[in-house]
Amino acid sequence: QIIMDDMKEFLEDRMSHWIHANGGWLGLLSYCRQIEQDISFKEYLAIFGLVAVIFLVSFFVVKLFAKLGLF
Repeated sequence: QIIMDDMKEFLEDRMSHWIHANGGWLGLLSYCRQIEQDISFKEYLAIFGLVAVIFLVSFFVVKLFAKLGLF
């Protein structure tokens, strides 16, 4: 309850004028929203490479286990 009261007081005293001057709550949301970043070709390529390496390592581990009779 104390935290809620303190938050209400903070918003009323310090933030209400800024929020109102910048378009209300929607303005606050657009100000605080993170910028969406597109994934570049290099990042897609890195993700694909990582997945390919994981599959190759898994394949060889399973093959090794089968050869040793553990699988």
